[in-house]
Amino acid sequence: MKKRFTEEPIIGFLREAEAGVAVKELCRRHGFSEASYHLRRSKLCGMSVVEAKRLKLTAKAATMKPGLWRAQLLKAAKLGGKVLTFSDSGGTLYARDGFDEQTMQEVMALKNERRGRLAELAGDKRFEFLEGRRPWHIPADIALPCATQNELDETDARTLVHNGALCVAEGANMPSTLEAVDVFLQAGTLYAPGKASNAGGVATSGLEMSQNALRLSWRHADVDERLHVIMKEIHANCVQHGKRADGSINYVDGANIAGFVKVADAMLAQGLY
Repeated sequence: MKKRFTEEPIIGFLREAEAGVAVKELCRRHGFSEASYHLRRSKLCGMSVVEAKRLKLTAKAATMKPGLWRAQLLKAAKLGGKVLTFSDSGGTLYARDGFDEQTMQEVMALKNERRGRLAELAGDKRFEFLEGRRPWHIPADIALPCATQNELDETDARTLVHNGALCVAEGANMPSTLEAVDVFLQAGTLYAPGKASNAGGVATSGLEMSQNALRLSWRHADVDERLHVIMKEIHANCVQHGKRADGSINYVDGANIAGFVKVADAMLAQGLY
């Protein structure tokens, strides 16, 4: 029978490995595969038990902006998330109980096929349309700013923190102002800067160039698998360079330092000092 472990023993296993216990011996001792170990390590490495439990809760609800919203929507739904809002420059469309599959498809058709505005759904009783308003005042576990630069300011950040947002992950180039970032860092909010969390677009472009150079055609699943490996490596680098003395992770520092190290290593490899 396949064993199921809660966060507390999993964190314990990871700490045993960090203390020097061989992964193969650790897996044999506790009865799980090396693949399962590496999967858990990629998700929970560097976290406390409380942080790991909190991570599970963040799939409950999400607040989204356009841009990469379609990809974020599909990923959130796949992971069991419940999307509460969509927004465009005209305002925010809010579903108190979350958008189900049917309503998601309607919004996607409106935006992707008819190139319409969310205001067109203002009279629909299933939704509440907040004209001219951004979505950040609506309580949610996760906020995903995915539209434009500086769309989330200090006031928005304080509102999100006050309402108990657990995670803010950027899907655009610097959608949070510097003042907003400071608020998240001071509050201990799990904040993923676009330099890291929005790197998937550039990474996918690189994968496309590889396909072209090799004259190959990968399936969607193949590209997604390779992208997953890249994003996990980015996360590991952020953790490596952003770990604080108290064990918490500053992903801003981690992403900045990891980026610098990558460029510096490339320069050294090319013989530039």
